[in-house]
Amino acid sequence: MAGALFALIGSLAAIAGVMYAAWLVVHVVLPWIGRRASGREQAFTRAAEDRARTLFLSKLTPAQRRSWLARRRFSVTAPSGARYTIAPYDPYNIRASDALFCLQVGGNTPDYDKLLAQKLLIECDETLFLAKANVRSYSVEWDARKEAALEDCRARGLLLEA
Repeated sequence: MAGALFALIGSLAAIAGVMYAAWLVVHVVLPWIGRRASGREQAFTRAAEDRARTLFLSKLTPAQRRSWLARRRFSVTAPSGARYTIAPYDPYNIRASDALFCLQVGGNTPDYDKLLAQKLLIECDETLFLAKANVRSYSVEWDARKEAALEDCRARGLLLEA
């Protein structure tokens, strides 16, 4: 009887040892590995942000660069003559005189690349910008321009039919 009891205690101790080892892996080893991986990932992200900032600043005009460095915003003039101001951080980060625009750039993209993509789209294809961007305005003018932009982009095959 005592032998069976000692065998049972030994089995329980072995199970407890395995459970403790599993607990150590989950609560100590994996978080440590995760912190090391995230450190490498952070270094990669910083390098990508630095490259994106360098490219962004190189594509700004001298006036836009001065404005960016002084106030963290810059103005873009579209082919139609409309002026837009782009600033980081806000969901609706593009402003016109009487409207706010949100143009989402997909993916895990550095902020400077997003700003550059917004700038280039406004400068090169304002119609596509107006079709893609969410508009917040109390002016009916922007609703009409948005509808006209959507029709134009559909005609050019730039938007999928919903």
